[in-house]
Amino acid sequence: MPILRPQYVMFPKDYKGFAIDGQFYVGSSGLLVKPITQEGVTETDVWLAEDEVYYDYFTYKTYQGAKGGKSITLQTPLEKFPVLIRGGSILPTRQRPRRSSTLMKQDPFTITVALDSSGNASGQLYLDDGESFSHEKGELVWREFQAAVLGKRKKKGSLQIMSIDLAAAKPDQAVDNTSLSETYTSANAFAQSIKDVKVEKIKVLGLLKEPKGVHLHNDTWEPPQLAWEWDNASSVLTIKNPSTKIAEDWTITVTWE
Repeated sequence: MPILRPQYVMFPKDYKGFAIDGQFYVGSSGLLVKPITQEGVTETDVWLAEDEVYYDYFTYKTYQGAKGGKSITLQTPLEKFPVLIRGGSILPTRQRPRRSSTLMKQDPFTITVALDSSGNASGQLYLDDGESFSHEKGELVWREFQAAVLGKRKKKGSLQIMSIDLAAAKPDQAVDNTSLSETYTSANAFAQSIKDVKVEKIKVLGLLKEPKGVHLHNDTWEPPQLAWEWDNASSVLTIKNPSTKIAEDWTITVTWE
């Protein structure tokens, strides 16, 4: 599969989208991008091929698709072009500008959880040293993030957000044409080199109710309460400094009534 995926690759049964070549998805990240390539354009149309929610990457404004597809019009000022997050995606990003990716190695992550219409989401993060072939020996980090609503979205329920070691779960799929079943360990040299890299923020998009509590589940008897903020206008939950490491397993639960 190509990294930049045109509309017909993502939705091969969406015949209305076959002729669209001005927008694309970035890998399996869930990012939908519509570049602006003409001078003076102040708005543009973006095609949503499914009945699913999409979020503006910059403002978190929501756009609802429709069965059979739907066109939406977005404003495109000079400093911005359309980037949408497909509902059901989880994006781990480093937010601090650097002059090179090498300088970002020890930077913390922000994880954006964009819930789909059912209240679920998932995403992955792959990291290696970017310089050698040591990943073929199992020196890498491959994580999967999962989010799922337990109970009712509009009544008493909770949202569970998890980070799991995908390389340990799927050692034959981490590296092309190489099995890591005998060599991979979560304590590999590369993982140890970034063991202190933390998650500094988690943003949850698409909650239908203001939370009552956010807890980190670890080895303590009583899960500690985490600091969080709720933006009622955008329905965005921000979990501040959750005390989790990017290369470790963890579970966070958001509860509401």
